[in-house]
Amino acid sequence: NSVLIYLLPVLFWFLIKPYILHLQEAKNTKKSFLRLKFNKEIFEALLKKQNPIEASTNGLGIDIGNLEATNTLIKVCNPYCSPCSKSHAKIEQLLETNTNIKVKIIFKTPTELESLSYKATAHLLTIAKDNPKQIRHALDDWYMSEKKNYDDYMLKYPISGELADQNNKVSDMQKWCDTMNIRGTPTIFFNGFQLPEAYRIEDLTYFLLE
Repeated sequence: NSVLIYLLPVLFWFLIKPYILHLQEAKNTKKSFLRLKFNKEIFEALLKKQNPIEASTNGLGIDIGNLEATNTLIKVCNPYCSPCSKSHAKIEQLLETNTNIKVKIIFKTPTELESLSYKATAHLLTIAKDNPKQIRHALDDWYMSEKKNYDDYMLKYPISGELADQNNKVSDMQKWCDTMNIRGTPTIFFNGFQLPEAYRIEDLTYFLLE
């Protein structure tokens, strides 16, 4: 029995040693991966291999952030898209912590006037036109609400004019999405190229520090 007591720790070590070595190897691999991932030169090289923006975005969507910034993030979204709501919160955090970035929000929505997506999009476009200082708060209220009820939102943010007045702008955004072959939302572009799959919106903070 006494021999067994001395042998148990040795046996236990031999059993768990491969697992510990595997964890250490995984930890070291992760560190190496992160060093490569957040290397600015590598990021820019990967970025420029992604889908480029080949159609002009002038006059499209809603612009927020520092309009004089040298970095541009474009978010293609839908008002009722749950992942779009999550990405909006991340973009807001990015804007709060970085001054050298501007954001353009392009909506991929139907052009039918009775569509709820059209109504929400046209409403937001109208707020941006009539009261640009309010639009960022209005976007937060829409995307960060757990339940998106357009009738309630319409009462909270009344607008002048008709939603149909934004039909050309909604149509132009839809044409842009078709030209760019946008299939899903949200689709994120950074400085003219689609964000690589390995990167998230919050990762961009590392490349905006300089």
